[in-house]
Amino acid sequence: MINFFSKMTVVKMLLMLFPAVFFSTAVVAQDSALINLEFGLNELVYDVARTVVTVEASEPIYPHNFSQNTTEAVYSLISTGLIYDTSGFVIAPAESVSKYGAIFIRFDDRTVPAKTVAIDYQNGVALLKMDKPYGWPIKLKSQVGCAGQMILAVGNVEGVRASPALGICAGYRPDGMMQFSATFSPSSQGGGLFSMEGKLLGIITAQIGTNGEIGLAIPAYKIPEIVDYLKKNGTRYAGYLGLQTREISISPPLIIHKTPTSSQISMAVNKNGLEISHGLIVERVAAHSPAYDAGLRKGDLIFQANGLSIDNPLKLASFIRKTDPGKKVNFDFLRHNAIYNVDVTIGKQTPLITSSQAPHGDKSELLIDSILKEMQVMRENLNALDKRLKQLR
Repeated sequence: MINFFSKMTVVKMLLMLFPAVFFSTAVVAQDSALINLEFGLNELVYDVARTVVTVEASEPIYPHNFSQNTTEAVYSLISTGLIYDTSGFVIAPAESVSKYGAIFIRFDDRTVPAKTVAIDYQNGVALLKMDKPYGWPIKLKSQVGCAGQMILAVGNVEGVRASPALGICAGYRPDGMMQFSATFSPSSQGGGLFSMEGKLLGIITAQIGTNGEIGLAIPAYKIPEIVDYLKKNGTRYAGYLGLQTREISISPPLIIHKTPTSSQISMAVNKNGLEISHGLIVERVAAHSPAYDAGLRKGDLIFQANGLSIDNPLKLASFIRKTDPGKKVNFDFLRHNAIYNVDVTIGKQTPLITSSQAPHGDKSELLIDSILKEMQVMRENLNALDKRLKQLR
């Protein structure tokens, strides 16, 4: 009896110890995994932070903007930059440096003067050159596509040079930009989206919405071409059209029949006709813009550009922005059930001038010009409404 109860006691003790050992092992394994994850993230942030710098662009503010007692004031804009190579080149947002005279690069406890080499307005980036090279160059990842991939967004947030934020890449938009979700501030523009191996996936260029959680980035595989162009050719200006459009679907589709002498719209099915199921409705035309001067007007349905179907506002905007100013683009469009064709000479998109940058006396001229353009648009809209009312009567 004594041996039997002794054996039972030993069995109970073993049964009690087994789950304790099992679960303690699981907890230890879980803690170990978390510790390894934390350690890995620390190493990743430290590694990529060496490529991130703060870009401070500043210029004097004209005293007439303030009281007469003001003798000197400086306006500064803080953004983020990425070290491109070991020779001192830095990539930064175009809008953060394009209108400022003095530029400084801050890296840890160092402040280094820099100059603007050239600006790519088509892609929204600028190439800067430090007086002395510091930091570590970025490691570019040449992959195309990143949907669902975890990313690390690193940029300047409220004065902290390398503030990391984990996020997810949503993929590529129709205009070729990367869209991602991660919490970041406006001063993070110019920062980087990094993979979990520490390579650059894209350069942050813009925010979508008001919460600062959705952003856009230039894919990293495009960066070498941009930098090489700026080094060899200098500033690259963006194209300007002056249109605001909206996508429209047409069901059933329109079939366009073209003849040597005339064109007409038919609902009949014709294998030799051009089928239009999508297009862009022009919602607004800026006064005195290239589109306005060429004859495009509100209500026109654009369905082709240079002979290619066009059905997305983002694609059109990207196509025009990346068209060199001075080049002609041919548009096919519908107006009042008739087909028209027009060549538009693309204009140059220039940076906006802020009130602090406008010389004395020029601010009023800029304001008057802006008001006159808005008044012209209002007149056109009122005339269109008046014609529509007469038709209804």
